[in-house]
Amino acid sequence: MQRLVAAEKLINDGKPREAEAACLPVLDDSPGIPKAQALLASGNWRAGWTEYDWRFRSRLYAKAMPRPNRPVWSGAPLPTRTLAVTTDQGFGDSFHFARYLPMAAARRGSLTVVCREPRVPLVSRIPGVARVVAAPRHLVAAGR
Repeated sequence: MQRLVAAEKLINDGKPREAEAACLPVLDDSPGIPKAQALLASGNWRAGWTEYDWRFRSRLYAKAMPRPNRPVWSGAPLPTRTLAVTTDQGFGDSFHFARYLPMAAARRGSLTVVCREPRVPLVSRIPGVARVVAAPRHLVAAGR
């Protein structure tokens, strides 16, 4: 735990590479979000995003956000298909990444967004969003 605290301080001090070196030996035994954050902060995008996907293996996360039973979108054009986008983090992250919805909409046939009820009025005004669905209550209750 001390290494992780030291790594967080290094990240806050603008030294992500040192933070990665300090905590990765510990994090190798416990993959997931902390390791992903260290890798992403140091610019190791491929390994960081791969590690970030460990959240789908967490029992807690699986309750809040079940793994999609459809293929994950690669960004390829889908001119005749519907793309469903769901919020994955808190309100701030949802609003920050909502700015990319028009770009996603331009590559699809139709764009549906699933989000928490309070976000629906704002998300429904984003250009290209054809449909907004409030997340089922069991997902919201599980921490989404």
